[in-house]
Amino acid sequence: MIRRDTDDQDSSVPMAPLIDMVFLLLIFFLVTASLKKPHKEIPIELPQAAHSRDARYEDELIITITADGDRYLDDGHLHRNQAPVTRRDLMDVLANVAAEDPDMVIRLDIDRRVRYYHLMDIADALHLYGLDNMHMRSAHGVHDEHD
Repeated sequence: MIRRDTDDQDSSVPMAPLIDMVFLLLIFFLVTASLKKPHKEIPIELPQAAHSRDARYEDELIITITADGDRYLDDGHLHRNQAPVTRRDLMDVLANVAAEDPDMVIRLDIDRRVRYYHLMDIADALHLYGLDNMHMRSAHGVHDEHD
């Protein structure tokens, strides 16, 4: 028995909904890609140094403390100075760094107006995990108008 289709059935896929979905996905990825910034510069006023040199390290953990005491991390992976981190998050990161690479360079970018206890809290945490390879960044050759 031979079956014959007498109806002219269209076997094509409707393209309008497919095009709508592609455009929605495109808009979604464009918006989310433009919101993510690879690195955020935090406006801090560094302390003055009479003699200093720029030290650049490939693998370093950067801890930034603003004048208000907010902590930021730039580890090159998860944390990229996007938002302040809590003390617990900071301690977790330091514990991981101490376990993986205890000789990693820790750079402290600390605002010169920060309160002493914020700096000591970071120094104590680094000492607790045995992370002694640290240095502080300072501004050299810059004269402050507020002095």
